[in-house]
Amino acid sequence: MQKLSRKEIAKMIDYASALNANATKDDVIKSCRDAIENGFNAVSVTPCYVPLAVEQLKGTDVKVLAAIGFPWGSTTTETKVFET
Repeated sequence: MQKLSRKEIAKMIDYASALNANATKDDVIKSCRDAIENGFNAVSVTPCYVPLAVEQLKGTDVKVLAAIGFPWGSTTTETKVFET
């Protein structure tokens, strides 16, 4: 079995600590800083925080993921399209 380094494992992580209905701008900024510091693959945020996360992660290789229909995906297609 191949052993993975800490860096390789970190690159597999999509960090979602700010992916909740009560997340604040400060939570998103902290998540972005954590992702940069730890070398994570991506930060997951709700759509309203995508521009903030993009700005915070500018110049890094950390991606921004927007969770559409979060958390259950039970919204209508029209709502999901609106969220994008």
